[in-house]
Amino acid sequence: MVKKIEAVNLLWTGGWDSTYRLCELILVKKRVVNPIYIIDPSRKSVAEEVKAMMVIRKGIMEKGVDYKPLLKPVQVVIKDDIPQNKAITEQYEAIVKNYGRLGRQYEWLARYASWTDLCEIEIGVEGASSFPRRPVYAQLEKELVSQGDSLIIGDILDDNLFSFFKRFSFPIFDKPKFRLLQLAKAQGFYDLMLKTWFCHNPRKGKACGTCRPCEQVMCENMGFRMPLSGKIRYALKNNFRI
Repeated sequence: MVKKIEAVNLLWTGGWDSTYRLCELILVKKRVVNPIYIIDPSRKSVAEEVKAMMVIRKGIMEKGVDYKPLLKPVQVVIKDDIPQNKAITEQYEAIVKNYGRLGRQYEWLARYASWTDLCEIEIGVEGASSFPRRPVYAQLEKELVSQGDSLIIGDILDDNLFSFFKRFSFPIFDKPKFRLLQLAKAQGFYDLMLKTWFCHNPRKGKACGTCRPCEQVMCENMGFRMPLSGKIRYALKNNFRI
């Protein structure tokens, strides 16, 4: 009997990291993917993220008819609809207290995973390139073990707080953004990567150049993704402290 290959549940935002994994799974590995998009209504970039996902989805379909059945409809969830979970919130806060800043989205993503009882939800946290990992990611790296072509939290932990991440899978944790660029070119979907979105505070549909994701793009030698207006704002902010 042929073993059935389960579909991959992937958190997708239309960004560089999650889009790379989406394209790799569908176009290279021929896997079925259930994309999950959790909307944070407070984020100004929602419209641009949705637009990017629509363009990328169309681009994948145009790669060939064989790929159409592999990309399932995007499951859209409103962040505020995810039930509260005191234990998960307290665990998140303890990690922040002990290790420093960790994006708040991880707290509600963990609540979502618990609420839906999903395991090994793939999340696009990529390897560090031009700067060292923050303490929380350095510790997370120690807690991860290989499984298939991804990384998951091991059964034996140095710090039990990191069971917080037990429902996630980290397929690109050891690959920095520029490595993903090289792989996308080699695998034939670099054109789709250019359709991705990253800015949290877009100005007239273009990246602002001053938010944290924009700064990361510039610091990681990915400035070709930044429009001229964003590059100017980035330079002014970092040279004149505007």
